[in-house]
Amino acid sequence: MKLSLRPLILVAPLFIASAFSHSEVVSWTGANYSNSHTVKPKKILEVCADVTAKQSVVWKFSADGDVDFNVHRHAGPGGKHVFYDIEAARVRERAGTLTHGTAYEWCWMWTNVSNADVSVRIALTR
Repeated sequence: MKLSLRPLILVAPLFIASAFSHSEVVSWTGANYSNSHTVKPKKILEVCADVTAKQSVVWKFSADGDVDFNVHRHAGPGGKHVFYDIEAARVRERAGTLTHGTAYEWCWMWTNVSNADVSVRIALTR
């Protein structure tokens, strides 16, 4: 019996997209970005921003429920390689400064690990 991967290739992006509650690209119009989002149970919020070489981004967030959190970037063909700057499990707040020597698009990502909606408040300052 010959199996075809084509149906899986077509369905995989739909499955991945369904995991996201919200994905946002920051358009830097000034030095600050802040927003609040509601993340559904078992869903993901991702906020991505271009960070220039040697630029620092001071970031902080607070959530009213437990979330898994990371700051990451994608590299390589199709962005298949993921590099993490920070990872934290089951947290409600974190803060830090992101500084790297090369320009990349960095993403801050929250996964709601609870069975209820979680509100996440985000602030980025470059």
